[in-house]
Amino acid sequence: MPLHKKHTLLFFFWIFPIFLFAQTATDSLLVQARNFVQKEDYTNALRHYLQAVRIEEKQKNKPKLSAIYTEMAGLYQEGNLYEKSAQYLQKAYSLNPSDEIALKIADLQMQAQLYDSALVQYQKIAEIYEKQQTSVKLLPVLRKMVIAEQKLRNHAKALVLNQKILAIQEKTQNKTEIIIAKNNIGYTQKQLKQYEEAVRTFAEVLKLEAESKAKNNTSTLINLGVTYQNLGNYTQSLNYLLLAQKNIEQSGNKKEMAKMYDLLSAIYYSLKDYYNAKYYNELAIELSKENRDARTLSKAYQTTSLLYQNEEKYDKALEFFKQHLALRDSILVEERLRQQDLEDEQFVIERTENELKLLMAGEELKDAQLKEARAEAQRREKENEILLQEQKLKNALIGRQEAEKQQALQSLVLLQTQAEAERQDQEITDLQNRQKLQNAEIEKKNAEEKQRQGEIELLNKDKKLNDLELKRKEQELANQKEFQTALYGIIGLGILVLILILIGLFVTNQKNKQLAEQKNMITEKNTELSMQNAEIAAQRDNAESLSNQLNKQNEHIKASINYAQRIQKAILPLSEEIERYLPHYFVLFQPRDVVSGDFYFFAQSQNKNLIAAVDCTGHGVPGAFMSMIGNALLNEIIISQQTTSPDLILNELHKGIRKALRQADSSNKDGMDMTLLAIDHQENIVEFAGAKNPLIYIQKGALEHIKGDKFPIGGAQQEEERIFTKHTIKIDSQTVFYIFTDGYQDQFGGEKNTKFMISNLKKLFLEIHQDDLEKQRLILERTFQDWLKQGKEQQIDDVLVIGIRIEK
Repeated sequence: MPLHKKHTLLFFFWIFPIFLFAQTATDSLLVQARNFVQKEDYTNALRHYLQAVRIEEKQKNKPKLSAIYTEMAGLYQEGNLYEKSAQYLQKAYSLNPSDEIALKIADLQMQAQLYDSALVQYQKIAEIYEKQQTSVKLLPVLRKMVIAEQKLRNHAKALVLNQKILAIQEKTQNKTEIIIAKNNIGYTQKQLKQYEEAVRTFAEVLKLEAESKAKNNTSTLINLGVTYQNLGNYTQSLNYLLLAQKNIEQSGNKKEMAKMYDLLSAIYYSLKDYYNAKYYNELAIELSKENRDARTLSKAYQTTSLLYQNEEKYDKALEFFKQHLALRDSILVEERLRQQDLEDEQFVIERTENELKLLMAGEELKDAQLKEARAEAQRREKENEILLQEQKLKNALIGRQEAEKQQALQSLVLLQTQAEAERQDQEITDLQNRQKLQNAEIEKKNAEEKQRQGEIELLNKDKKLNDLELKRKEQELANQKEFQTALYGIIGLGILVLILILIGLFVTNQKNKQLAEQKNMITEKNTELSMQNAEIAAQRDNAESLSNQLNKQNEHIKASINYAQRIQKAILPLSEEIERYLPHYFVLFQPRDVVSGDFYFFAQSQNKNLIAAVDCTGHGVPGAFMSMIGNALLNEIIISQQTTSPDLILNELHKGIRKALRQADSSNKDGMDMTLLAIDHQENIVEFAGAKNPLIYIQKGALEHIKGDKFPIGGAQQEEERIFTKHTIKIDSQTVFYIFTDGYQDQFGGEKNTKFMISNLKKLFLEIHQDDLEKQRLILERTFQDWLKQGKEQQIDDVLVIGIRIEK
């Protein structure tokens, strides 16, 4: 056999068992991992998956690695950790690209609410399916793209996709799918506020459903009813909703019945049919409680509050509005807690994964170190044998060299002793010479010192003589001044005494005249007083009765206002919630009255922190009512509708305030001024929009002042459409932001009793911006109180200032 063939065969027999062992070990680990997954022991399952990954990484087996990563993605998906699951599918796709994995990645990104990323993936897959002309695969992808665009509020793009789906379904002539596609088009048109087009589309759907004898057209009826409601045609809206109500009641679905009753209650309220509005509202509340449907119950309580307001029963209205807020907040808290649980679980899983990776890396490192230690021990053993032989040779040489060394040492000691004696003699001679020189130097210095002492004594004598002469002259001048002062005092005192005597004579004369006049007046008034005493006695009894009634009413009003204060505090964000996302911040909140027209708002949505300082029309109770309406609308726009761009939020809030207060049909002009920031830590940017109120920020020691738009939220609207402006600030270094209402800068006070003014506020911000945030709050609070005291003024408006420091 040729030599090269023999070597090849030996290599095959050597490497094949190792490869076979690696495959067997990997399969065994995967079987164990799957068993642990069934037992819900995810930590051990993850450990075995990671061990299998380590083996296959060394073998560079890409298909096997891709399959393992896909299984691990499924493990994370079961725990609702969609982002982590998508990361592992990305790894699987990079090793073994396929449409199936790409589609799974997009679906996970949708579940993780990463809609932009999901759309990119879906678009790539859709292009592939379009080229393949496989409509069966293409349609589900297009539908998912519609959902993603709607989540991103890109309704125009969603409409185009829905129309594309309809075109495909019309080719297949599947009537059921055509009805669904048209219904989706109508819904998208409604979202785009193309209400007339939506009505026509839903009417076509209703006709198709009648032709196909569809058993259930409830969804289409509700869509038509809601669209007519948006058009303000409440009569037509009611007609369709009543038809839908019959269908729902026949189905026996109590949860949908509660929602329908709440919707009917709102329509009847808009038609001013308060009897039916109250009837359906009570049904909605009853069924919502029975179904434990907190969302529908919250909306129903809000409608109840409006009904009581219409009846001018404001205590009841406040009570149900408070219940609406409490339920809505509890829903938000539950959602945030669920999100927090997922984040905590993801953190624990990632930490466990990292710990397992480190542990396995440590075990591999120990194995490598053990092998290295064994090799090192063998090498040292051989080195020791060689050293032992060399040592024997050295010992023989050392014996001979030792004798020679002793002889050389003796000679060296003799030479060293002789040299040391000569060195000591020379040192003694040098010391004697240095001593003589030092003695001569000392004598010279003593002579110079005696001469200097004599000169100093002469100078001291001259100085003493000069001091004595100077003191004598100063004494003479002091005596002259004392004499002049005494003379002037005597003359002034004489003049003052004369003036006082003349004034006293004049005042005495005037007082005598006044006393005579007052005596006559007192005599006349005594008569009048005797007549009034009887009348006063009768009025006193009546006044005491009225006073008791007023005191009771005052106590009742105070109790109501204090209760309103507790409600208002409940809607303000918790400091712990803000600190979780903005660790460096302060809030200076100082209402003028018990309750406030100013309030601050915070929310976290789509990786953005949104914070606002809001100044509502009025103070006290009216301002507090406006603040609760504003807070409720902000939660709806940001949390429910997922709107995060500040300009769009202000646009929607303006529309919501005008609608809630019916400002288009009434003389109501209430509204609010505000500053709103959206902080994106991933992009390192801050977006700002303002309604009348500005933003001040300090970056690299320079103060920037961006004014808000000139119009408020709500109020009279002369322009056709009110659009707010968005400003974007790049965070490339540490930056401090200040948002505030006008209460601080408009306060009167100070020595001249003037307004504080925004120019002074900007100077103060610039002085304190590098301090700790809590210290800044205390300085602002103390400066405001000092300003009030100096001017002896009372606080004229609510005060709200918020500071935020953002690191790059």
